[in-house]
Amino acid sequence: MSDSPIQAKYDRRQFAMLVSDLKRLNKNANRQLRAESKQIATQIMKPEFDRQAERVPHWGQALPRSVFVVSDRIPSVKIGGRRPLVSGGATGIDLRNPTYSGQGRESPAPFTATGWMRKASGVYKDEAFDAWSKVVEKICRKFNAGGFN
Repeated sequence: MSDSPIQAKYDRRQFAMLVSDLKRLNKNANRQLRAESKQIATQIMKPEFDRQAERVPHWGQALPRSVFVVSDRIPSVKIGGRRPLVSGGATGIDLRNPTYSGQGRESPAPFTATGWMRKASGVYKDEAFDAWSKVVEKICRKFNAGGFN
């Protein structure tokens, strides 16, 4: 394990325990956490994925249409879908990994490795995590005070 600042800030075991504990929240607290997480994903994560996707050669104009915000306890986006994005019939699922890795799985289409998904997450990670941790603290304080009935 390296001593990178990212790994020092985000301890995977502690994060997994926190996510497990969040499952114990009641229905109303869970609903609020999902709504606030979705708002964080909409405001912080999706715009950055859209910006990075637009820079992908050949398919940059179509790829942002395959980035969707997902309702979850943790801010999340889904990349790819079954709807055709380009005139050849390629879907978001067909383009997601080849445009990232450059490996096109038996496709004659030209793919260039761009790492666009990793670049996007590198930009928004700290901001989204900080916003989400404040939301979690607020909801947990309210839950512990009996505010969700």
